[in-house]
Amino acid sequence: VDDKEITRKFRKGLYVFIGLLIVEVAEYIIGVRVTSGNFIFMVLLAAPGSWLIVHYFMHIKELWIPPEE
Repeated sequence: VDDKEITRKFRKGLYVFIGLLIVEVAEYIIGVRVTSGNFIFMVLLAAPGSWLIVHYFMHIKELWIPPEE
């Protein structure tokens, strides 16, 4: 593993973190501002946030990749 790959991985992690931050702020604003009928908005915003967490932080994709030898 070289320095460029580590830098690329840190940059990707930062982008994912920023994406999650944006989704969470949007969820908060909708939760506070919209008083009725906000369930569908919350579900629509929870889906991408959940996918980002499962895909990038829980490494679910690696379950289907054979281990390297």
